[in-house]
Order: sequence, then C-alpha cells, then structure tokens
Amino acid sequence: MPLALEFAPIDRFGLGPLALAALAGRPEPAHLDLHLPRRAEEVVPPGEVDPELLERAELVELLRGAATAVGPLSEPADEGVRSALARAQLPTAWFVLCGQQPGLGGGALLDAVKTLHTVRLARDLERHFAHPVVPVFWNHGDDHDADEANDLRLVNVHLDAVKVGLPNFGASRFALWSRPVRSAEQSLDAVFAQLRTLLPAGARTETLLHLLLPRSGETLVTARTRAWLELFGPHGLLVLESHRLGAASGRALARLVLAHPPAALERARQRLVAGGQPQPEAAQPPALLFHMEGGLRRAVRRYPQGWRLDGEDVGAERTDEELASMVRGQPSHWSAGALLRPLVQDLLVPVAAYVGGPGELAYQAHLGELRRAAGVQRGNFVLRSTVLVTTPRLREAAERSGIRIVDVMGDPSLLNPQRNQEDTPLVLQKLREAGQRHRAELLELRREIAALDPGLAQRLRRVVSLGEKQLGEVQGRLQRVFDNRRGKDRRHLRRVGAMVWPLGRPQERVLGLLAFLAAAGDSWVGELLEGLDPFPTEGVVVHLDGTLAGWL
Repeated sequence: MPLALEFAPIDRFGLGPLALAALAGRPEPAHLDLHLPRRAEEVVPPGEVDPELLERAELVELLRGAATAVGPLSEPADEGVRSALARAQLPTAWFVLCGQQPGLGGGALLDAVKTLHTVRLARDLERHFAHPVVPVFWNHGDDHDADEANDLRLVNVHLDAVKVGLPNFGASRFALWSRPVRSAEQSLDAVFAQLRTLLPAGARTETLLHLLLPRSGETLVTARTRAWLELFGPHGLLVLESHRLGAASGRALARLVLAHPPAALERARQRLVAGGQPQPEAAQPPALLFHMEGGLRRAVRRYPQGWRLDGEDVGAERTDEELASMVRGQPSHWSAGALLRPLVQDLLVPVAAYVGGPGELAYQAHLGELRRAAGVQRGNFVLRSTVLVTTPRLREAAERSGIRIVDVMGDPSLLNPQRNQEDTPLVLQKLREAGQRHRAELLELRREIAALDPGLAQRLRRVVSLGEKQLGEVQGRLQRVFDNRRGKDRRHLRRVGAMVWPLGRPQERVLGLLAFLAAAGDSWVGELLEGLDPFPTEGVVVHLDGTLAGWL
C-alpha cells in the first residue's frame, strides 16, 4: 500500500531528558556508562558465551520450541523462521535482541516498532560484519503484571481512548506463562464482540482478531509468540520465551548475586546523580530476582542485613553466598527482575546489540559497575525507533484545525485553545451556578448537624464531594456535546488529540497495533521495515494511505 515516511526532530516524540541526553552524547554519553553506537562501525562485537551457562544448541532448541509450540504457521512465516533457526545454530551467529512483556491484542504500537527496528538493525550488522546476525524478540513471560498486559486501547467513534481487557484477569503474583485464558471465565466471545464495535467490519478484522487475541487454553505469552512469528517471522524474527530458560537463567543469576549487586548499583546511582540525573527515592529495595514455585513469583530484595524473600520475617536474611547457593541448588526456580534481565541476556546469548526504549535505557545506565564486578562485557545499546502513525482522516482534521501534526507532537497545549465566556453555552453556565449554590447551602448546615451527630456531618461532606464529582462529569459531557454541535472545528481538534496524544501520552505508548492493522492491512509493516534507520537520531511520522473510509 502507498506509504510515506516523514522524519521529525526526536524531541517531538515525548522522550524524557535521559534519552535525549543519551542520543546527544553518542557513542559515549557522559555519566551514563553506556555505549550507544551511531553506526555499524562503532558496534563492539559480543564476547563468547560460557557454555556452562547455556550451550548454543540449547539456545537454538529454546527458540525452536517457542516456534513449534504455537502450532502451524503460514508458509511465509514458516519459511522465515526455519531459515533463521538454521542461521542461529551456526557457531559464528550473533543476535540482536529486543523484549517486552505480552500485551493483549498485540499490545501497544511501540511493541511492533521495536521489533521491526530489531530486524532492521540485525540486517545492517550482518552486512557490515559478514556474520550471521539473527533478530530475537525476548517474550517476558515470567513477568506477572497482568494489569499492564491486559490493557488494549483503541479510539472509539466519540474520539475517546477505550480500554479493552479480559474480564476476571486482574493482578496476581502468578507469572503470565502460568495463567491460561479460558473462553468462559474470560468471556472471550464478549471481548471479540466489543472489539468488533471498535474496528471496521470485514474479513480483515476477523482474521486479525483470531491472530492477535488469545485462544481458549492459551496464555498471553503463547498468543504473543504466535502473533509475532506470523507477523515478523517472514522477516527472519525468532521469539524466545523467558520462562523456557529455566535452569540457565538461574545459573546466570547465581553469578550475578556473588558480584554484590547492591553495592554496584549504589555506585551507579551516585554516578548518575553527580551527572545531573536525579534518582527518585524508592520505598523499598528493588526486586532483583524472583523465586518461582508453580508459577507463583516471590520477589527477592537485598536489605542491609542481607537477602530476603517477600513475606519472610526480619531475621531470615541470607548472605550473597547463601542466596547464590540456594539458586544453584534449584536453578530452574529463579528468574531475573527487570534490572538484572539485561545482564542475564548478555551472559546467555552473544548479543551484538540490544534495542530498547527510554525505560530500558534507564535500567542499562545503572548496570555499568555491576557489569564490571560480574565480568560481563558492556554491550551495544540502540535507542529504538519512535513513531507516530497518521491516517487520511487525521491529516484532514489537522489541516481543518489549522495546525501541523509535528507541532502538536512537541506541544500538546496546542490542542487546548483558551475558552472564553462565549464558548460556554448558557445552560452550562446555569448548571455550574446551581451546583455552586447547592454546595454552599448544604455545607452551611454542617455546623447544625455536627451539634447533633458529628458523624453525620462528616458524611454530609462526603456526599457533597461525591455530588460535585458526578456533576463535573455531566458538565464535561455537556461541554463536549456543545463543542461538537457548534461546529466541526473543535471535533477536528479532538480527533488530532485522540490520535496524537491519547490519554495525554504519545500515541505509540497507548494505541494498539490492532487498530492500524485493521485499518490498513499489514503490508505497510514491511514497507516501514525498509524505511527505518538502524541507528536513528530522528523520529518517524508514518503516513498511511488507503485506510477504510469513515474510520480512524
């Protein structure tokens, strides 16, 4: 399909100061202790992986196991995956990694963009080094944040970002790989029906729903693996499910524990603070690793007295040596927390580069001292491509509003022009005045009521507060109705806001990949892959064309 790419300054895409500083200081940004190559020539080749932790043949079998467990793939995906597996087993093969926890319906748009960037970078490095370089998506199935994974956002006809989630699939301490989705318990038919009301009708949407949504008996982990192999397998992507690493992950963690992580992490924190990167105070030590038993995760934290599992009493602490011995004794019962995960990856896989976002960059910036203490080579970090996708209706809305999309990306306040008194309907003014009188009259009675029953006086205050909140919701809805009826200019502005800054956050972090695939098919994915810069310094505005009339 026709696709146009526009490159825009990276500071328009909602990146934080740490990411901007890292890009400005490449390849060795000050105070971050990171290597961010600007081109293939600056990539440092990975070191050898200790076969006592994970042999190459074991790694390939883990990759193969993830691919075969999801069932038959289409011919293009099957051919691409088979070819990638053959190259991965070569002793000279390197890997480019990215990762994310599973996301319902394919997750946010950024998950797909990060994956495409990984494929593009692997191709670039393979040409430069004449090494087989295989892209791998690290599927974080041992995470347990079900609330984040079970959060698909789409824009409805009212231009609101609507959440779609699986019922009865809330937060728990069980890893996502251990939580199958059940048709009846999670009301899959109802979820499909809800999505059909938010997406264009047709065979394309039905195909995508069956591709990206979990099937009864599947986990979100398996659903992500299956969808990613189908979408990106034709381009040579493999998927590694982290929970399959088992004992290999535990063996790597035992080595890291003996490197005294808290002391190294504290030195890193002081380095970052000295470099002008403020570090928020944590309520408790981070969960550096987890103990796993039947899918149940228990965080392990390092206190001044020693290591302790969540739920254990003070006094049950262990030394580094004692915890390392426990991990070695049952290595398959342990998994890495987010902070140690990059080091586990580098210990188990010859990583030529890691593609990550600002959050992963922050983790990496804390690991320099621990890398040296544990003897883990410093790797190559590439800040992922960041994108905004536009559609014909979005571009039309921006034009009619008299604003440029790239300007709105950098300054969301352009979406909220100041209202004056004439912008407010008379009935809304009357409603606000009546609400204020009602509040004042009720609160005047509090003193008399308190003399009779102080508890009732307090209850009256809560009732007034609740009433104010509900009345505010009515006022907000009334203002939106007025704006829409007054003319289409404000509605055009709302469309731009709903698509560019949904929920006040950058589009790629909120809106689901599913919406764009349903609107324009998947051929644009391959076109975007070819247009990405493997070492980006700018963001990409992806102008889709040919989307379904009257939608998006």
